[in-house]
Amino acid sequence: MMESLLPPLREDLQLKQSERDSLGQVAWVIHDPARNAFFSLDWLSSELIKRWFLRDANQVLESVNRETTLDADAQDLQELTEFLARNELLQVYSTAATDRLAQRSESHKPGFFGGLFKHYLYLRVPLFNPEPILRALTSWVKPLGTSWFQHLTSIVLIVGLFQLGRRWDSFTHSFGEVFNLQTLLQVALVVALVKILHEFGHAFAAYDRGCRVPRMGMVFLVLFPVAYTDVTDSWKLSPRDRMAIGIAGIRVELMVAAWATLIWGLLPSGGIRDGVFLVLTVTWIGTLLVNASPFMRFDGYFVLMDYWRVPNLHQRAGALGRWWLRKLFLGVDHSAPEYLGGQRNRLIAFALTTWSYRLIVFIAIAWMVYQLFPQPFGLILASIELGFFILLPLWRELRLWPSLMLQSLFKPQLWILWLCILGLTTALLYPYRDSVSVQGVALPEREIALTVQETSLIQSTKLKEGKVMQGDLIASLDNPELRYELQKLKLQQSKLEWTLSQSGFVADLLATESQLRAELLGVIQQVDALEQRLAALQIRAPIDGYFVPPDQHFAENSWVSIGTELGTIHSHNRVVMGYVNSLERHWIGLDRPIIWESEVFDETRILQGLEVANQAVESIELSMLLKAAGGDLNARRTSTGWIPDEAVYKFNAPYLGSSTNPYAHERGRLEIPTRPHSNWMLFSAAIRRQIHQDFGVNLSLLSE
Repeated sequence: MMESLLPPLREDLQLKQSERDSLGQVAWVIHDPARNAFFSLDWLSSELIKRWFLRDANQVLESVNRETTLDADAQDLQELTEFLARNELLQVYSTAATDRLAQRSESHKPGFFGGLFKHYLYLRVPLFNPEPILRALTSWVKPLGTSWFQHLTSIVLIVGLFQLGRRWDSFTHSFGEVFNLQTLLQVALVVALVKILHEFGHAFAAYDRGCRVPRMGMVFLVLFPVAYTDVTDSWKLSPRDRMAIGIAGIRVELMVAAWATLIWGLLPSGGIRDGVFLVLTVTWIGTLLVNASPFMRFDGYFVLMDYWRVPNLHQRAGALGRWWLRKLFLGVDHSAPEYLGGQRNRLIAFALTTWSYRLIVFIAIAWMVYQLFPQPFGLILASIELGFFILLPLWRELRLWPSLMLQSLFKPQLWILWLCILGLTTALLYPYRDSVSVQGVALPEREIALTVQETSLIQSTKLKEGKVMQGDLIASLDNPELRYELQKLKLQQSKLEWTLSQSGFVADLLATESQLRAELLGVIQQVDALEQRLAALQIRAPIDGYFVPPDQHFAENSWVSIGTELGTIHSHNRVVMGYVNSLERHWIGLDRPIIWESEVFDETRILQGLEVANQAVESIELSMLLKAAGGDLNARRTSTGWIPDEAVYKFNAPYLGSSTNPYAHERGRLEIPTRPHSNWMLFSAAIRRQIHQDFGVNLSLLSE
C-alpha cells in the first residue's frame, strides 16, 4: 500500500522541458546537478512530478485526471516513487531512510573478484578537466566549423579521392608495407592522436552550445583503451543540438581524413608519405567502422537515438526484439512492452541487426584476447568476455522460455520451433559428411632443370620443345681451359708411365719406384676427374620426358656461366600434390576413388592411390596453394620460407591419363572420401586441437 503523504523531492532538482518524442508527446527531463545526471520522463510521469508539491497522493492523482486526458492510478504513482527513490532523487530525513541508502550503496560495491571482473570488462579513468583548454582555443577553433571551411574541405575530399583513384595500386600496396609488427607503435600513436582530436571535437561542440565539459579520460573496454568526453550536460539541449555534438567527433575525423587523402596523393614516396597514409587509413576505418556504427554505444548510436527521438534506444529496441521473438517462435500473445506507433517494426529490425553485429564483434574480440594474452590467461579472459556479453544475456532470456512454452502448448509456432530444433540437432550430430574438399596442384612427377656445371663454350644445341628419350643430347659444350689442362695431365701421365717402365734397368729409378707409382695414381685420378667434368658438358636427357627450353636464346660459340639453365625436362608421369590438416588426415578413407577437377582446364579425373605423409611439413613448397597466390592455405612468410599457420601433411596421388598441357602446374580441387563425420565432430575436434596446440594437453584430439 502506498502512503498518502508523498516523500519530498530534492530541492536542487530541475525539471526541464525538451522537444517532443517520436509519438509527438512533450518530453521532460529531471536534471540532477549534484551528479550532472539527466532522467527522461514520459508524459504521465512529468504530469505527476509537476503536482508533487501537493504532497498528498490522492490530490496529485485527482489533479492529473481532472486537468489532463490521462488516467493515472495509485500504481503509476507508486512506480514513479520507487523510480525516484532508486535514483536518489528524494529528500532523506529519517534514520531508516538513511540506512536504506547506505545499504543500497554497500550492496552495489563489488567484492574483490567482482571488482576485477568489472574492471576487466569496463573501467573508466578520468584524466583532466578540458574547460581551460576549451576557453583558450575556442576562438582559434571556431573558423574550422564555418561553412566556408566545410565547403573547402569538401573540395579537398573530392580532389583527394580523385588522386587516390589514380594511385589505387600504390594505396593498396602500402597496407602491407606500413601495417606490420615493426610499425605497431607508430600505428598506436596515430590512433591516439586521431582519437584525441575526435574527443576535442565533441568537447568544443558542447562548450560552444553552453554545456559544461567537466572531464575527459579513458575507458577500457575489455582492456582496450577508448577515449571519452563527458558531455552529459548536453541532455538539457534539443535533440538537434545533441546530434550536432554527437556527430562533431566524426566530422573532425572526416576532415582529417579528407586533408590527409589529398596530402598523401601529392607527396612522393618516403617516410612522411607513410605517416600520412597511417593517418588517412586510421581516420577512414575508425570513422566508418567504429564511430559511425549505431550498434555499439559510440557516436553513431547517440546520433541515431536523437534522430529517431527514442531515448535508451538499445534497451527499448531490445525489449521489442525479445517480445517479437517470443511471439514468432512460441506464439505468446502478450502485449508489446510499449506503444511506439509506426517505429515498432523499425526498432525490431534494429534490435535483430544489433544482436547480430555484437555477436560477430564480441567473438572477434574474444579471439583477439585469446591470441594476444599468454595462456591460460587468454582463455580465462576470453571466456569471461563471451560469458558476460553473449552467454549471460542469452541465458537470461532462454530461462524464461520453459514457462512461456507451457502457455503455448497448442500453438503451431511452438511445434514449428521444435521441428526447427530437431532439424538443427540433426544437422549438427548426424554424420552425413563423407568427404573433404581440398586444393591441390597437378604437376609432373619429376622436374629436372638442366644447368651448366662449368663456364663453357656452346658448340651445338638442340633446344627445341618436345618429347625426349633418356640419353638424348640436348647441348654440346666445351671448355678449352679444361681440355688444355687434360692434355697436360695426360702428357705427365705418359712420362710417369715411361719412367716406371725403365725402373728395372736403372738403379736410381728402382729406389723411387713406390713414390713414382703414387704420383702416377694421383695424376690418373686427376685425369679421370677432368674427363668426367668434360663429359658433363655434354648435356643429355636424364629421363624420358618432355623438354621445355628456356626463354633465353643461346647462339653457338657463345659462352655460358655456371648455373645457367638450358631448359627443364618434365617426366611423362604426373601427380597431384597438396596438403591436408590433422583432422582431414585422420578422417581420410582410401576405399573410394578421388575426384580431381582442374581450375585451369576443363578436366575431371578419377584418382587412386592417395598417399599422405606421416610427418607435418616444416614449410610450404607448393606456393600456388598459398592464400597470397589465391589459394586456401594460410601461411606466414619468414626467412626460411612459407611456414603454415597449422600443422599440415603433404599428400600425392598418381594422375592417370594425359593432360591438356603435359608440363603445366595446374591448380584444382580434390574431393577426397572420408569416414562419415558430423559437424559436431568437426567443431569439437577443432576445439581439442586448439587446446592441444596452446596448452600441450592431449584431449583425444583424433577421437571420434
